[in-house]
Amino acid sequence: VKSYKVWDSIGAGFSAFKKQWGKIVMLILFATASALLATVILLPIKKALILYPVYSTWLNLVLAAFFLSWLREYVFKTVIHGYQ
Repeated sequence: VKSYKVWDSIGAGFSAFKKQWGKIVMLILFATASALLATVILLPIKKALILYPVYSTWLNLVLAAFFLSWLREYVFKTVIHGYQ
């Protein structure tokens, strides 16, 4: 039987995903709640910046970069290392 390394790697990734299913569900819920909370907090600030679209755009970019870097770090710590 011929084995392909790519498909073996994909299978190993899905088996690791299946083992960590409970942690991943909690991670998705926590990330969604954090994003919603940040959105609710920033709504008044975005409304105040409606006359300054450049500042609003920069604020959105900075916060999106911050959120994605935090989420990447949180996923790494939760799934890979197994602690929260």
